[in-house]
Amino acid sequence: MEPSIIVLVLRILIVSLLFAFLGYIISLLRRDMAHQEEVLLVPPAHFFLAEGPEVGQVFQLAETNLIGRAQTCTIQINEPTISAVHARLTYANTQWLLEDLGSRNGTYINDIPVEEPMPLAYGDRIRFGSVMVVLTARIDPPTQPENTLPAD
Repeated sequence: MEPSIIVLVLRILIVSLLFAFLGYIISLLRRDMAHQEEVLLVPPAHFFLAEGPEVGQVFQLAETNLIGRAQTCTIQINEPTISAVHARLTYANTQWLLEDLGSRNGTYINDIPVEEPMPLAYGDRIRFGSVMVVLTARIDPPTQPENTLPAD
């Protein structure tokens, strides 16, 4: 074989390896960016404590929230009618889902008992035992349900 053909084949091989490496790096970057977009898709949401101890307290919600009296809960409400680990609130598939975790005094959304995971909307009133919170997008106290438009 002629040396110029060997050099040409080596150049083509090196360029092919370089493009394969760049394609791999681009695929990693795309996957990382898609994961960041998923993380950023959790909308701002808060629980506003409307009834119970420390009325007016605001809890900022994360993607997954455990509600109860236990120190391990992300939303800790020290009230005897709330179980140690009372409920779980998660954001999945563009909606907030509330699930009762076998609490003693129950979980209610707008006075409807939560018996299986149920979706929430802004302005919903959630009762954990004798404590009521309102799901809100803002930190301000809710003055009217957020999922309705004011009358003209």
